[in-house]
Amino acid sequence: MDFLADSNPALRASPLRARPRGEPCVLIVEDDPAVARAIHRVLSNEPWKFRSVKSCEEARTLIATLPYFDVAVIDIHLKDGSGIEVGQELLAAGAMGEAVIFSADLGTDSEDARALGTFVHKTEGPERLRDAVRSAMDRAR
Repeated sequence: MDFLADSNPALRASPLRARPRGEPCVLIVEDDPAVARAIHRVLSNEPWKFRSVKSCEEARTLIATLPYFDVAVIDIHLKDGSGIEVGQELLAAGAMGEAVIFSADLGTDSEDARALGTFVHKTEGPERLRDAVRSAMDRAR
């Protein structure tokens, strides 16, 4: 995706990352602190590390540090932009194995989100989110 290289010179020269063999890691991209805490609480019994960012800007800054996340749980609508674009950038940079889109949106954006990864509507409940992230982690590892 050309927009990624154009918007982030640090990534233009960086090779795609190899999948690490260490502890599984989940990135949470959610601008509502209460929802981010709830996601972490739902997944807290899993043997994974977690990292949270609350904006597109924070996610892009993080991508530039060359991390790798087995799974990213991403909200579609962030205050400063599109979670779908962040997910596409994570994939293009080799920074993410699988995406779980966790959003209240059922419109056109949700169709784009389904193309990026597993879509879980925020009303589906914690078990559905946990199952989706577990399945994504299994595919990523």
